[in-house]
Amino acid sequence: MSDKVETMRTPEFETQLARIRKVLDNPVRVPRYNKRYRQISWDAKHESEGVLELRATVDASLLEQDFQKDDAAAATFLLCLAYWLEKSEECESHVKCKMDVVGSFSKRGNKLLHSRRSLFLLEEYRSLFPDRFSFDVEDGSRWKWPEKPFINSPSGPRKGADLSRAPSEGRLSERMLEKMICRDKNLVDTFPYENSPPKKLMAQFPVGIFEGIVSGSTRFTPGSTSEVDLLSTIFSTSAAVSPTTIGTTVRLAVYPTE
Repeated sequence: MSDKVETMRTPEFETQLARIRKVLDNPVRVPRYNKRYRQISWDAKHESEGVLELRATVDASLLEQDFQKDDAAAATFLLCLAYWLEKSEECESHVKCKMDVVGSFSKRGNKLLHSRRSLFLLEEYRSLFPDRFSFDVEDGSRWKWPEKPFINSPSGPRKGADLSRAPSEGRLSERMLEKMICRDKNLVDTFPYENSPPKKLMAQFPVGIFEGIVSGSTRFTPGSTSEVDLLSTIFSTSAAVSPTTIGTTVRLAVYPTE
């Protein structure tokens, strides 16, 4: 097969994308896959009167990549596009998203770990936005928790970047920016919150899932550099995490750095 890029967008999708670009005054682009011959197609159609559906069809192999790859984040692109499309004065519809995953997922190695995390995200999006997001997987794969899930946590604050080496002008590295945000109380106070403000921010929080114990052979999802960039604990008296929880609970707020 050819190594050419295969990104298909229907005329109706192009129309809706143009509306989003107009709202944002920005040349919004959707994911393309350049390394190997894999397909991402984008479409838009009116499902019924007053309901517009944005749809992405992606090869399963694209969801076996790190989330920092645009292709693996196609579902997130869909949700963001739907949000901004409804802001358009030219759109008078409720905008829904549908993602179709075609082909088969790998059954071993790092690709399996990445595909599990992608499936977890798809399930979470459907749970959080039942009237907005849906998906189908051709090979029938679904997210399933390990029998004895174990989630690791940091033993202490991460050392992070050396701020003494930060440039006086120009762009900071991602690690330096994270560390500066965590150290600056004024910056922490500017982050959005619902009930109570963030108490402190931490950088590079591990989120790997394991089967029973933490080890390389029991890894269930990607780990190592797959970490949350910024995380904060928020204390609240109104949230409950289980039927037996009473009183003050600790909630986690996760912030992207981009």
